[in-house]
Amino acid sequence: MCWGLALAQAARGRAAVDGLESVVKGYRRALGPARRGTLRAQTDLASCHVEAGETGRAVLLYDEVLTRSRGVLGETHAETLAVRELLAGACRANGNTARGVPLLEQSLRVRGQVQGDDHPATLAVAEALAEAYREYGATDKAAALQERVARLRRP
Repeated sequence: MCWGLALAQAARGRAAVDGLESVVKGYRRALGPARRGTLRAQTDLASCHVEAGETGRAVLLYDEVLTRSRGVLGETHAETLAVRELLAGACRANGNTARGVPLLEQSLRVRGQVQGDDHPATLAVAEALAEAYREYGATDKAAALQERVARLRRP
């Protein structure tokens, strides 16, 4: 289990954020800012900020992690894709669905190319994107994407 999830379960909200900020500082000092362990700890910290209702701070952290992940791990790495999807969710939670939609569209494209259109992770991103389309008022796009997901899920 990662530090962030353990802290979030043990002490929700602000206490988890405070504890994990200390962990992230330690990782940065020991490993540097662009190492996988540091990136994972920062991702966990951003998730704790979301849990604490601090979505604006989460967006900033996810942005930083995404930039570094793309450089360290590459555009198609599973962790980079996951961070992009978390950033999209934080943007949506922060009231900026317009920013979340293109992030999800990009993630869906890459997941489809790398994992295949019928992979469970690809389908999960497609469902999140359909929901974001609805929030954004693009109901035709949402319906078409939901139909596509339903077709791909059929045996």
